[in-house]
Amino acid sequence: MPYRISRLGHVEIRSLDLDRDLDHYVNVLGLQLTGREGKTAYLKGWDERHAYSVCLTEADRAGAGRGKPRGMNLDRRLILVVGKGGVGRSTVAAAIAGQCAAQGKKTLLYETSANDRFGDYFGKPPVGDTLSQLAPNLWAVNATPRRT
Repeated sequence: MPYRISRLGHVEIRSLDLDRDLDHYVNVLGLQLTGREGKTAYLKGWDERHAYSVCLTEADRAGAGRGKPRGMNLDRRLILVVGKGGVGRSTVAAAIAGQCAAQGKKTLLYETSANDRFGDYFGKPPVGDTLSQLAPNLWAVNATPRRT
């Protein structure tokens, strides 16, 4: 079975303190600042060919904004977002899930043993180990596997 790996065109992250968060994304995560316009900073990874993949926007509420898939097939039954810690998996997953739900697809965000961010992204209480509805067509759970 062939796998189709897609890149997210860009994801918008809403920030309460743009300068503080911009410092984190540049000096801790290693993204490159490619532009700044008003209350939005544009960033990309070191070897990305596009102008930016992250829009960091100052806002009244923190969380994920809109995401724009580039060549991504959202008609798949399962979309996995994987990567090492601290690279934005939760933010990317929330952006993709929000777009799928907005298209009318029943969508589940599933994390294991994570510090919950999904509730904040959608302006809801923290997500726990029971199913929580975050938006129309969008549910989330943060499961903790049992050790045997």
